[in-house]
Amino acid sequence: MFHSNKLVLILPGILVGLMVFGGYYFLNHTETVTNEEMKEFVELSLDAHPVKEGLKVVSEWDWTVMPEDGIYGEDYLGFAIEGGTLQTNAEFIEAHLEVYHASEIVYESTGTVIENGVIFAFPNEIAENTVVGNRGRAEITIKGEGHISLEDISVQLLHTWVAHSPLTMTDATFRTPEFEHARNVPYWIISKDGQ
Repeated sequence: MFHSNKLVLILPGILVGLMVFGGYYFLNHTETVTNEEMKEFVELSLDAHPVKEGLKVVSEWDWTVMPEDGIYGEDYLGFAIEGGTLQTNAEFIEAHLEVYHASEIVYESTGTVIENGVIFAFPNEIAENTVVGNRGRAEITIKGEGHISLEDISVQLLHTWVAHSPLTMTDATFRTPEFEHARNVPYWIISKDGQ
């Protein structure tokens, strides 16, 4: 009775065996990334175009992976003007940041204007199955009598992954970031210069 139906009994067994082996292989060989390693997987862009008021500068960031050790903390995006000090005849007339989840805006902020640029602070966390901080866009408009171009501007993304005191907002380049009343805050920085 089973001689003519051996194939019908053997093929599902082989298929189940392949699925179990394939699933085991996939789970054990999937590359995971920690917050410390994630720096290599973040895309940061910087673009500018002239507008009537001056120069509009836009930056976008996107994490292409999520860290296995979760996200929690506060991130910072800094637009810096070349030369270390903002020209006395230049001013920021607009500074706006949006953080997205899918196509929905989940966080908005205006920047803090400092001596050499603008700094935005925004959360990075997972709240109610919504990831906040992994993707966003910021734009600034600079008005001035002198010639300011994209080559004069850089953008920096500073990522932290622990709860900490706020960043002391004194330098938009984040050369030596300091956190109020906190030491040894883990972070990394990626930069993009205007071209």
